[in-house]
Amino acid sequence: MKSTIKTATFILLLSLIYIVSCKKKPDPPIITTIPVTGISYKTALSGGDVTSQGGDYVTGRGISWDSLANPKIVVNGWTIEQGTLGTYESMLVELSPNTTYYVRAYAKNLTGIGYGSDVSFTTKKYGSVTDVDGNIYETADIGTQVWMAENLKTTKYQNGDLIGTTTPIKLDISDQITPKYHWDNYDGTESNVQTYGKLYTWYAVTDNRGVCPAGWHITTEVDLEELTTFLGGINEAGSKLKESGISHWISPRILATNESGFSALPGSDRDIHGNFQLNGFSSKFWTSQELDETKSIFWSLSGNNNAVANANTDKGNGLSVRCVKDK
Repeated sequence: MKSTIKTATFILLLSLIYIVSCKKKPDPPIITTIPVTGISYKTALSGGDVTSQGGDYVTGRGISWDSLANPKIVVNGWTIEQGTLGTYESMLVELSPNTTYYVRAYAKNLTGIGYGSDVSFTTKKYGSVTDVDGNIYETADIGTQVWMAENLKTTKYQNGDLIGTTTPIKLDISDQITPKYHWDNYDGTESNVQTYGKLYTWYAVTDNRGVCPAGWHITTEVDLEELTTFLGGINEAGSKLKESGISHWISPRILATNESGFSALPGSDRDIHGNFQLNGFSSKFWTSQELDETKSIFWSLSGNNNAVANANTDKGNGLSVRCVKDK
């Protein structure tokens, strides 16, 4: 009798083991990749559509991308988006221009990660313009305008005449009537010029010899209005103009996507007394617009909001310059 019970128990255990071993493992989510749109120089827009959560609840979803096929999260670039089932969008940022990427959507649960199929795209290629000094600048098409995607760094006017500077670098020029100078950015540090460009007084940038390359000009108020309107208005355009990431901007920065390719950096500025402001939180660019005998208009971007702001300052201060191509 005992032998029969043991045999029956053994058979029951074998049956349970067989049932458990044959039970299907829960599935990861099922997802498709949304086609890539909004392709710019350093950004693009994609997303996914989660059609099934699989064997458990979705705990994360987004997109992954790389310059090689079949990108994976954590290993390659990736985003995290809220939600479970349905569609969503994600912005790819800090891409390299003129580069082919592969992107695929993902969704994960406790079982594993489900991926959509690869979708490839190529980022836009910057144009270029050369100044009289031989400096080559990347240029970006933004709407119907063409903008320098780097700050001006020339030491000469278009005709080859030198733009002056001061000795020492922090010389007080408050007693000068129409000072026409340039300085190396960030406390007069020459090694920073390639990244941040140079600083110029308003008198220098509006000199009729011209500081911009031939066929280009200093930003006007009309240029700025067209730019901000194309990018969604003055309260939204700043996020699309600023370089993304914190390689140059000091955190916090609000929604810096650089969708336009403008790649604004937080350069310094210099006051008429020779003091350099090194805050890493804002970009300040001259316009050609004069306010009165001593002050002119500049436009600025802040790391703490999305707006494009206008203000005025002394014409003898040193600010950055972006040139716009003549139409």
